Amino acid sequence: RSSIEHALREEAIGHGKQRFTVGYDIVEIALEYGELREVIIDMAESEGISLMGKDGQIVNRVINNAGALAIKTFQAQHSLEIQRKREEYIKFIVHDLKTPLNAITTASQVIEEGPDPTLISEMAQIILRNAMQMDSLLQKMIKAEEGVPFEAQDRIEIRQFDLWPLLQSVIADLNVLATESGTSIIN
Repeated sequence: RSSIEHALREEAIGHGKQRFTVGYDIVEIALEYGELREVIIDMAESEGISLMGKDGQIVNRVINNAGALAIKTFQAQHSLEIQRKREEYIKFIVHDLKTPLNAITTASQVIEEGPDPTLISEMAQIILRNAMQMDSLLQKMIKAEEGVPFEAQDRIEIRQFDLWPLLQSVIADLNVLATESGTSIIN
């Protein structure tokens, strides 16, 4: 009996992992073990074996344990996948926070050095725009921490947009660095 339980245990773990990989859900796994139970009962009855009483209890316990282990393994795989995606998402946001932070720091340094008064307004706009971008990214991280699935926060969609304002923004941010290093940006 223990060798059957051990074999089923190993198979149930593999079964749970495999069903996760191919995209099943927990209900489908539970139904498969219910179907397995029915097949075993039908096979036993066709051979004239009764699975009533203690024999039936043993079969049910073994199948229930195997099914529960497959579901537990499935859930563990699902949790690992969610954790992996979450960590990847947080790394992405942290990386994206560095860009506006660098622009804010550089613009602040330019203002601190007392540049030409016309640059102060431009630097203030750069600081404000990048601070708002950082705030947006931080809000996404907070939502992720609150349990709002990141898939629900951002949907990738194909759309057309005017690239020129984005390029102007990048050029304005780079001009700060270029001015400090004596380089000029030509568009």
